[in-house]
Amino acid sequence: MLGGIVITKKSCTVWPAGVILLAMSAPAAAGCDRPCLKTLLDGYLAAVVKHDPSGAALAGSYRHTENAINIPLGKGVWQSITGLGQVQRRYLDPVSGQAAYYGIVTEGDQLVIATARLRIENRAITEAEWYLVHESDPGLPGATPPSSWNPQSLSATPPPERVIPAAQRLPRDTMLAIVNSYFDGITSHDGSVVRAHPGCNRYENGTRVTGRRGGVNDDCVSGLTNFNLANVAGRRVAFVDEQAGVVLGMAVFIRRAGATLPRNAFSEWFWIEDGKIRNIWTAMYYPGPERPVPNWPPFDGNFPLPVFSTAAAAPAATSPSYAADLAAITDFNSRYLRAINAGDSAALSALTDDDHIMLAPGRPPLVGKAANDAANARGFQQFNIVETWNPLETVIDGNLAYQRGSFTVAATPKAGGAIRTTAGSFLRIYRRQADGSWRMSRDMFNAEQPDAATR
Repeated sequence: MLGGIVITKKSCTVWPAGVILLAMSAPAAAGCDRPCLKTLLDGYLAAVVKHDPSGAALAGSYRHTENAINIPLGKGVWQSITGLGQVQRRYLDPVSGQAAYYGIVTEGDQLVIATARLRIENRAITEAEWYLVHESDPGLPGATPPSSWNPQSLSATPPPERVIPAAQRLPRDTMLAIVNSYFDGITSHDGSVVRAHPGCNRYENGTRVTGRRGGVNDDCVSGLTNFNLANVAGRRVAFVDEQAGVVLGMAVFIRRAGATLPRNAFSEWFWIEDGKIRNIWTAMYYPGPERPVPNWPPFDGNFPLPVFSTAAAAPAATSPSYAADLAAITDFNSRYLRAINAGDSAALSALTDDDHIMLAPGRPPLVGKAANDAANARGFQQFNIVETWNPLETVIDGNLAYQRGSFTVAATPKAGGAIRTTAGSFLRIYRRQADGSWRMSRDMFNAEQPDAATR
């Protein structure tokens, strides 16, 4: 069968590609409808939480990967997951014979963002492909946390649950084409190729990375011209929940030649409305150069050829000393952010220079450690704060470094009342100490809602 041509002994018949896809998928779907798929998915998740593979309808051919690594039966999530979290979304595709979970799972007291894709054949589970995102996972240099892990934000803005009336559902092939247009736009560095609503949002591992300017030049298709990517490789878009209006796409971002950024392997849940992409939610990870991704047919092993997935010789700016400094600043940011979110004034004070200066919108500068400590203490007395950072650039020059990026803040009044939220951009200056450690020296930021800033 080539190009939609089916050759038999008696005839040569041309079938539309969509008919061929349906015919290829039908055997898997024939034995398990939506209720059947949901029952198997629920049973599988319950068995994982109970650490009991015998409680799931697993086929003898069952294959299981976690972030592209093959896992023996009974290991991995079968041992680590202890429950399902606040966000639980289940999607079903009887045409392809697949069921999937997106949301939060727990490993003891740790929250993990996850996608789990199951394939069902003859009412038995033959495949389980997990994408798992932890707070401590590797990611982009300078990001805090590196993997953009943010289950709190995902809980605040989860994918809505809905059932689209039958008369309003899009054809399956149309939904697949809409999602493929997104990957085509990324590969061609042209957002106009993408069939998306203006202002469409993208949530990476829970962190919203769009919409900080109201969607104006800051939506899910903005910035593709200079996006550091050579190819969307290992693309798989074969899961469609027509009833929910959701499509699952999986692929690997291959960086441009010479780039030092790691590859990005992702599962992306596309929320489609009125024939266009409305929002995207992801569970994604950053594999090292030795990791075989995606490690699923038809792209088994390391795809594409290694020459496209490893960086060229690093420039002088990425010498070991620079890398060590960048890692130290990344760790510093993690500690600084933990102190803010824990309301720990003492820990925050220990991370700032004696002559620390903060420049906040609409206020006089706060000069010196004492003034900053007092302002932080007042803020922590009044609010419980959840702050996130998304660094975009880090420059280190001797004993000084600066970093710019974006942030979000959600401040909940301890006395009760509405949560005050804001987002904006920051510029920070760090100073190396005599012992080699770093401290915050200058902290400047703007905000969409200046009155919501509490520090």
